Amino acid sequence: SAFYMCAPAEICADHARRHPGIGGVAVLDGESLCVFSALNPAALNDPRSTSSPGWTFYQQTAPACAEASAFGRKVGEVAVTRRPEVGASWVMTQEEEGSIEVLGTELDFTKDRVMVLDCGGACGKSPVSEAVVLGPAVDPATCCDSKPVAKPVSRAAAMTWFNSWQPHNPLTAPVTAPAEPTQVYNQVLASYCPGGNLNVTEVTIGDASRHRCYTKCATAPCTGDDCFCDGHFYGFDSGDSLALCLDEEACLKLCAEVDDCYGVDMHVTLPRCFLNTISCRDHVFSAAGARLHHDIKYEFFYKRDAAPATRRLLEVEDLGYSWNRVLRYKGLNLRSGGTFKVCFCDEDLLPLGQSCSTQADYKVELGTIHASGVSCLLGDTRFHRGTCCPQFWGGHRCYATGSCPALSPPAVAPAAGRRLAVHSGASCVNSTLA
Repeated sequence: SAFYMCAPAEICADHARRHPGIGGVAVLDGESLCVFSALNPAALNDPRSTSSPGWTFYQQTAPACAEASAFGRKVGEVAVTRRPEVGASWVMTQEEEGSIEVLGTELDFTKDRVMVLDCGGACGKSPVSEAVVLGPAVDPATCCDSKPVAKPVSRAAAMTWFNSWQPHNPLTAPVTAPAEPTQVYNQVLASYCPGGNLNVTEVTIGDASRHRCYTKCATAPCTGDDCFCDGHFYGFDSGDSLALCLDEEACLKLCAEVDDCYGVDMHVTLPRCFLNTISCRDHVFSAAGARLHHDIKYEFFYKRDAAPATRRLLEVEDLGYSWNRVLRYKGLNLRSGGTFKVCFCDEDLLPLGQSCSTQADYKVELGTIHASGVSCLLGDTRFHRGTCCPQFWGGHRCYATGSCPALSPPAVAPAAGRRLAVHSGASCVNSTLA
């Protein structure tokens, strides 16, 4: 079972490669002559064997990875996600607080989490970067009891509790206005305005000073339907306290009647509130600097423009929340410059019932943080025609081609049982860092 070919060695070798039934080829040195066989020529009793002078024998081996059995060793896993956009780039300034905005579809701020690794780290394998700082430490056993708010954790805590860094998100957003009210409010959960209390002792409208908790409930027994002394903190509300003992409806109605009142700190469970001045607007809308303070016992209501006589959907404002198209992770500080890798935990890829709780759950690589500045990133030739757009909580999202995607926050209906505040006798009628 051998045959000859009058051809140079390279043609003989190519012919052998294209015919897997050929076991080998012997080539006469310096001549255009070769012999093919299914076996070694020596086994064919052919004089042109491997020991014959002037002949060179080439053994045909089986093609590499031609059989399923050749793939017996596991070298890794591939994580395929359909929700977040990958290949992203972010820019931050070293040692300045910034953020990460993750765009995609069907995102879930209650479950989706990210980790920040050193550039050489591997998603699902490596720990949080030593350069990551996320703010003051919190007890991870209690930080997330209130769904919309999970405080940031320090770098040391982040090494173990990195999964507690949740997106910034609301419970409620601008709501649909009823037909008649002349004043409506936006609501921010688990928050109050620091240092902005209105001096109600100087307010003559609505008998505001009379409703101070100290005046109504501490100096003499209160009688009547508007006492609300459950809101009085005995021993805490002194003569100079500006706390009002009113329920939510009455507090919001009073604020609506007072032109100098911009918003209300309303206790969640007690008939207790504080009126606030226009200075609180800076705490609501400033993307940097002073912000509303976090307190799960209070909700902050602030005025919107008067609603028209016809029912309409109020104009939606972007207050820095997360929703199903963008997750906003704020409060990130990188103590050193360089590049960092962002990894994502997609619950869709985890076993049923398992949450993002271990390092191995963060398998999806989203992109890279450049901790240097926009000018340095644009020095990369890939971004010569790119665009960088500012993020609500600091830092930039950058794209190698095209413009920045437009973000359109959704309008959300009010929570069950929640009403809009109005004045003129009408019935009255979100987190922090994550």
